[in-house]
Amino acid sequence: MGYKVAGFSVNADAGATLKREAIVARLNAVTSGDIIVAHMNKPASETADGLSSGLKSLLARGFHFVTLSEMDVRPAHR
Repeated sequence: MGYKVAGFSVNADAGATLKREAIVARLNAVTSGDIIVAHMNKPASETADGLSSGLKSLLARGFHFVTLSEMDVRPAHR
């Protein structure tokens, strides 16, 4: 079917169950090449706020985001 399997290395919000501060802390620990997964399917969760703050911090630190097809490595889940 032409599909490729992709993993992730950072679970940003534990299925939309973490508080904003925990999400920001996980994103602050991101390193180059990490693949971040997050779930914004629970409107009452703090995921959107945590991601907004954490991703802005990553951009301020000089990170940039790419599509999976641009990735050179596929880190193992941690």
